[in-house]
Amino acid sequence: LLWCKALILAAVFASSVVLRKITSLYTDRYAARLSQILFLAGSCVVIPSMVTVQYDVISIFLMLCGVYFYLLGKNGAFILFFALAVPLKLFALFAIIPLVLLREKRVPMIILKIAPAFAVNFICSLPFRGDPWYELCLETQNRDAVELILNGGVSIGGYGFNLFIAAYLAGC
Repeated sequence: LLWCKALILAAVFASSVVLRKITSLYTDRYAARLSQILFLAGSCVVIPSMVTVQYDVISIFLMLCGVYFYLLGKNGAFILFFALAVPLKLFALFAIIPLVLLREKRVPMIILKIAPAFAVNFICSLPFRGDPWYELCLETQNRDAVELILNGGVSIGGYGFNLFIAAYLAGC
C-alpha cells in the first residue's frame, strides 16, 4: 500500500511540474507556480490520489506531457505520450481526438496520428484474445460504460438529448 501511494505521489508531483511548464508557456512565473500549487492542493487530486489510491493520475501525467509537446509543436512526442496514456485509461482518447482535429484537416493524416493511440491498446490486449473470460469481462465493462454515457441525457420537447455527446461534439 505504501509503494502504491509513493508511486501515485510521484505521478502527482510530476503532473504538477508538467502543468507548471504548460502554464509558463503563456503566463508569468508567479502564475505558473500558482497553478502548480492549486493543482496539488485541489480536492480532485488529493482525494482520488491520496485517499482512494486511484492510478488515474499516471494517465493524466502522460496526457499532460502529450499536451505540452503538442503546444511545442513536437508531434512525435505528442503522439507517443498519448499512445502510452490510452492503455491506462481510455478517456485519453477524448483529449487526443480534439487536439488532432485542431491542427489537422486531412482525413488520412488524422487517421495516421490517432492510430498509434489505438495500436498500443490493441497490442496490449493481444495475449488475451480468444480467452472467453476476457471477452466476457470486456463485453460487460464496455456495455456498462456505453449505458452510462447514453443514459446521461435530458428530454426536451419529447426528444431525447444526450448531454455527453452534445458536450463532446461542442468540444471537438
